[in-house]
Amino acid sequence: MKGSRKGAFFICDSPKEGHHLAKNAAPVNDWRLLHTTRYRFDHQVALGPHEIRLRPSGPLAGDVSEYRLRIWPAPSIAQWRLDLWNNHVFQAWFSSPVTELTVSNQFRFHPGSANPFDFALESSAVDYPIELDAALSSNLAPYLELPESACWVEPWTAYQGTSITLLLELNRWINENIAYEARAEAGIQSCSQTLTSRRGSCRDTAWLLALGLRKLGYPTRFVSGYWLQVDSGAGELHAWTEVYLPGAGWLGLDPTAGLLVSNQHLPVARSPLPDQTAPIRGSHDGSPSQPEFRVRVRRC
Repeated sequence: MKGSRKGAFFICDSPKEGHHLAKNAAPVNDWRLLHTTRYRFDHQVALGPHEIRLRPSGPLAGDVSEYRLRIWPAPSIAQWRLDLWNNHVFQAWFSSPVTELTVSNQFRFHPGSANPFDFALESSAVDYPIELDAALSSNLAPYLELPESACWVEPWTAYQGTSITLLLELNRWINENIAYEARAEAGIQSCSQTLTSRRGSCRDTAWLLALGLRKLGYPTRFVSGYWLQVDSGAGELHAWTEVYLPGAGWLGLDPTAGLLVSNQHLPVARSPLPDQTAPIRGSHDGSPSQPEFRVRVRRC
């Protein structure tokens, strides 16, 4: 980790290791993202340990460079590490009470080509239901667990056709039948709550899709990251689903958009369970504070 303290800020530049970090990203069509999260408290509070998962990681449809994470006030101890699922995690400990905590995340992104259908499935995965051999099933066991019921997908078990068509149709069904609703509170709704209300955030529909596909025998994982909307100069924290298909690897599905994941989706954390992908997770001993978010994207 490379870090420094300038005044009350802690500044951490990304390590140079990592196949996804560009050394000489082309200047044409690059995008720059600046994301600021601010927590305000009505009195001084003691902060517990914080984990920050905001660094793009894993397979990306492009290259990331000039990554910088800034924290105010500066933590007394800080370090980078990889978690169990190989996500980049920045850990911070604070020794003094605070009335405000600000986390600023920025980087430059050079998008690559994005053809989500650029793969060749193994014969065992072409049609539903797919067949996973014993070794693969064992390795993918965490991605097949059902922490809650997914009986809502039972009608789909009678489906006859290709895996790709099934994945796209289920993704589109959720997009068309569950209305998007921004939710400021942390956590995920239960699938039954999402289905009953017919409303949910991107986190809720991503989890709904993940469990539905597991019920059908497809390994899935929950993904948090950024969705860049360059034409409007906007961006947002987002969540989607990845499904494992032998021959293709992990394929991204976004039920909020009803589409396959594109080069405007930048993952920052992946896990079989949503709570292991929270962008910022920590505690404090005071009254709860509603965080303020701002994500800006511009072409550079």
